[in-house]
Amino acid sequence: LGVLHTAGPARQELSADKVAKLMVIGAHGASRIGVVRAFERTQLQAATDSATGLANRRALESRLDELMRRRAPFALIMADLDHFKKLNDTYGHLAGDEALKLFADVIRETARSEDIASRWGGEEFAVVLAGAPAQAALAWAGRARSALRQALDRNSKVPRFTASFGISDSTMADGLEGILR
Repeated sequence: LGVLHTAGPARQELSADKVAKLMVIGAHGASRIGVVRAFERTQLQAATDSATGLANRRALESRLDELMRRRAPFALIMADLDHFKKLNDTYGHLAGDEALKLFADVIRETARSEDIASRWGGEEFAVVLAGAPAQAALAWAGRARSALRQALDRNSKVPRFTASFGISDSTMADGLEGILR
């Protein structure tokens, strides 16, 4: 987990008592670091969709609430995989899972580092473009649609599918519910 470094006068050996105390301090420090890392992993898991690796709905709603409180501008893109039930029924749930993962990859690659990409639920995804108006979201949706076509061209294992996009921004409603509609 780390290194405990001590320094003292040159050429002076540590007594067995001091070494024992340093060992206790080191063990205690390692234990605390382990607890912090476990907590961080738990926090990340609680905010991540396990199927896609994107943020989950709870994490997205938290980020949207924060942006609304700060009155920070943003655009919201809701994306839905078209005819997903038919894809699942025709090709099976494994193919459906692969379609979800592929679309998540497209979103991840298309989003900027300051944006938050998430799986809203089922075959629905949401992307928040921080500091962007609806016009930027429209351009983003076009890039995502093009990237999806290219990804499907490269990946013959995933049945072809399309996605529909809905766009709003922080100026279009007073509250989060209005923006989400």
